[in-house]
Amino acid sequence: MKLKALGLKMALATLGLAVCTAFAPVASAAPTQVHTSGNSAQAGVRAQPSLGADSVTPFAYGKKVLSVGDSWAVHMEAGMQAASPGTYLYKGGHPGCGILLPVDAAPACNQWPTQWPQMMNDFRPDAVLLMVAQWDTLPQKTAWNAQPRDLSDPTQRQRFTANLDRAIGILSARNTPVYLMNSTRIQDASGREMNRLLEDAVRRHANVHLLNVRDQLCEGSICPTYIRGIPVYDVTWHTTPAAEKRLGAWILNQMFQPGYRG
Repeated sequence: MKLKALGLKMALATLGLAVCTAFAPVASAAPTQVHTSGNSAQAGVRAQPSLGADSVTPFAYGKKVLSVGDSWAVHMEAGMQAASPGTYLYKGGHPGCGILLPVDAAPACNQWPTQWPQMMNDFRPDAVLLMVAQWDTLPQKTAWNAQPRDLSDPTQRQRFTANLDRAIGILSARNTPVYLMNSTRIQDASGREMNRLLEDAVRRHANVHLLNVRDQLCEGSICPTYIRGIPVYDVTWHTTPAAEKRLGAWILNQMFQPGYRG
């Protein structure tokens, strides 16, 4: 029995590692691989990503922000809260939840078509953050008799696009601006398709904006594990508190600072 229990623990640990590493960008192994000064065109010198903003705009004070999506949305909620305690947040993110409505998801994940309209009606936010660009790049089972598929599959892309349009329709009620955060995972076809679909949605919908977090965390194909001396990722490949505070400030600046181009 002890051997069986040990085997179960090892299997669960392996599954947890697989889920965590699925979110991992192409990361540099050490902070010394990214340089902060000199000519970026020089051999061996790479420009450094911004990692958000140093400070948050005063225009964010008193504003109301609804955040929904996956575990990255949860971390961005923490970042916005830390960067601007005077901003009111409705924290609607759920780890392991996107908008694809898979048949084997946790019940909470598939309630967004009814929950989000209620959130919009009750909270009446000034802006909405939608972040599903990490979780929904993963293979998901959308029919009991089908294999899990990711966004490299045309049928899955159609499903995601339809659900994204539905989500935007809900979250843009009363002409509320919606901000779509993209994915850092461009090392695979599904991640690249995700970012393309989000960009298409921004072009397709009025008052919908792209939050290009990939450019904040990565330069070219490299996403360094340290930026400006700050550790970017924790052991689950989500952002650390120090990194997400800077990203939270950047998000709020994008939403509320007139003319901000950070």
